[in-house]
Amino acid sequence: MMFDVWAKDREDKNNEVYKDNKGKVQLIIKTDVQNPDRPKLIAWVGKAKKPRYNYCFRTLEHFNKYKQDIIEEVIERANKRIDEKEQDKRIKKEHKIQTKLGDIFHHSFGYDMTINEFYQVTAIKGRKVELTELNIDYDTTGFLTYRVKPIVNSFVTDKEGNKKVVNKILQICTYNPDKPCEYVSFDNGYYKLYNVTEAVKRGETWYENRCD
Repeated sequence: MMFDVWAKDREDKNNEVYKDNKGKVQLIIKTDVQNPDRPKLIAWVGKAKKPRYNYCFRTLEHFNKYKQDIIEEVIERANKRIDEKEQDKRIKKEHKIQTKLGDIFHHSFGYDMTINEFYQVTAIKGRKVELTELNIDYDTTGFLTYRVKPIVNSFVTDKEGNKKVVNKILQICTYNPDKPCEYVSFDNGYYKLYNVTEAVKRGETWYENRCD
């Protein structure tokens, strides 16, 4: 077990302790201003045992400004993380109600090609959603280029006649709440899926180019 050389300084009862909106300690600051010409500041962030900041300053004014900047930066960042987690919870709760049987999800991929896949929600249990791949209708628009759309309720099957089913937990992403997407775990990684149910109802099509 390694000796904690900073324990005494970090646990000093005279230290300044700053907490986030959940009451969790995010910042501990130890100061020494006995010499106003050489004020010193040591600060620990989160659960770290080693200080992130350990500086001496030439003036008390510079010391005070730097200290305030650290407090604002660390606590603001911690509170932002809390807000993002709360937002995720709210969106996931809303999404649990919004996803319905029969909804259509779309995924596209390809480096020098654009290939589309469509999935239909065929079962829901909590946040676990069964997606079944749909057959696609192709409309040729040029050399190796197409406009495609899913054929609702027409499912892809293998040689034995089994439907291609993906039974995984969907997680809504919040980087763009106005255009939510889904991440669903496939055997070969994570696919980003968009709910295109309304677009399919409107008769929209998707561009595709492939050489097979």
